[in-house]
Amino acid sequence: MDFEQQLTAIVSDFARLAKWSADVSSHGLGSQSDEIVLSALKHIEDVGRFVEAMQVHAAAIVEERSDYGGVSDGLAARYGHSRAEHLIEQVTRISQADARGRVRLGKSIRRATSITGEPIPPRNPAVAQAVELGQISGSVAQRIIQGLGQAQKFHVVGADELPGEFDENLSAAEEALVAEAVREPEDLVRVQVSAWASALDPDGAPMRDEDVRARRGLRRGRERNGVTRWEWFTTGETTAMLQEILEESRVAKKPRFLPTDRYNPLEHVGLTLTDPEETAAILSGDTLDGSGDPLEGTDGASIEGVDCEEFGVVTDLKDTRTHEQRDSDVLDGYIRAGIRASANEMGGFKPIVEVTAVATLADLEAGRGVGWIDGLEEPVSIDHIKELACGTGYRLLIQGEAGEVLWMGPKPRLFTEAQKRAVVVRDGPTCSTAGCTKPSRQCNVHHVQFHSEGGPTDVDNAILLCSEHHHMIHKSPFKIEMHNGKPWILAPRWLNPNQSWKPMGHPRRSLPRIRQ
Repeated sequence: MDFEQQLTAIVSDFARLAKWSADVSSHGLGSQSDEIVLSALKHIEDVGRFVEAMQVHAAAIVEERSDYGGVSDGLAARYGHSRAEHLIEQVTRISQADARGRVRLGKSIRRATSITGEPIPPRNPAVAQAVELGQISGSVAQRIIQGLGQAQKFHVVGADELPGEFDENLSAAEEALVAEAVREPEDLVRVQVSAWASALDPDGAPMRDEDVRARRGLRRGRERNGVTRWEWFTTGETTAMLQEILEESRVAKKPRFLPTDRYNPLEHVGLTLTDPEETAAILSGDTLDGSGDPLEGTDGASIEGVDCEEFGVVTDLKDTRTHEQRDSDVLDGYIRAGIRASANEMGGFKPIVEVTAVATLADLEAGRGVGWIDGLEEPVSIDHIKELACGTGYRLLIQGEAGEVLWMGPKPRLFTEAQKRAVVVRDGPTCSTAGCTKPSRQCNVHHVQFHSEGGPTDVDNAILLCSEHHHMIHKSPFKIEMHNGKPWILAPRWLNPNQSWKPMGHPRRSLPRIRQ
């Protein structure tokens, strides 16, 4: 049996094993005992490391032959490619980045031959041997090689350093890391690699710091379907600050209890409802946790005439946003706070974006239209325009059917810095929505009666809302009105059967005070 036939037979065996692992019948892997499943998991991973070692060596051979005799005569060139990784990508159907990684690792662990025919040992012999024996994966090997390479790159020869001392320490570190990688998971090995790199060359730390600073950056991608992709390469200090900001925002909030309709259209925001029997028990004076505290929205009074088949109770409020969406909203709030902090006056506020609303006469009559945010290419909906216009204002541009400009109105006056400071003093240092702790610097001041409906731009028509709750107010049936110069909120009937108005905000004057 020649080599090609051996490979074909091995692939056939692997195909049978793959079919067996996916088989859901009584003969498949899923029906075996726990011990067999774990044993199969280990052996499959062992086989995977051997396969990965062959992939790396084969990629390195393609790279070597692509350079043989000049680029025009190389293996890659004969198949119409300028680089070896391009040929590997075409043949194997992997990404170009993965192909490049295999070539890079293969060149580090593969034995070469000199022009005189003598063997040349690999650059990292301990790593090479571990990969060939299937003891460590390619990703672990690459991590060790990169870590030791960084230490070598920034090595500063010490005054008392003996000739060859650093190379000996480098070899010892490689052997120690390989021994660690054979026993421990990759994440623990990563920590050890960093520790060894620092121990090998403590004097090179300043140079490494400068290299890290040189590689920091923020890259903007193209805007697609209203979303722009950003890549942010951060230093360790910036990463730590970002982690602190995001982790602080992930503190769990206590659920609230509110009466609500079983067919509440707001269920998509994460409301969990009780069944009619639990609802009846709660409305009779008990709560699900047995505390006996009155339900929020009832003012401690019993709710009479409530149909338990029609109303349920909110037992859980779950944030339906993904981790990525929540983190994005948190950074959005800090960016807004930073923009406002650049206002001319201390404590002043500054418009976040400039919005231009564009509509034809027909759109204007039908309530349709789009808007553009300065600096962006794609338009936003008329609903989004209304949200932005609350805090930043807008300029109306009316076009004819042929696209000609018929009229361009002035930009409405925004809330002044003094007005916004007054709202913060009146309603408190956070978003006015109950339970929201977003600080005022991350919030906007909005018109209670929309400006488009004739609402004035003054303190008696102003409310402080964070971006999330501002969006919710625009999309939900909640109503906000000003009563005696302060904002009050009315929840829909399924949330508030009594239809009683509730004050908004967290005014400082309501906080406990020490008697003088």
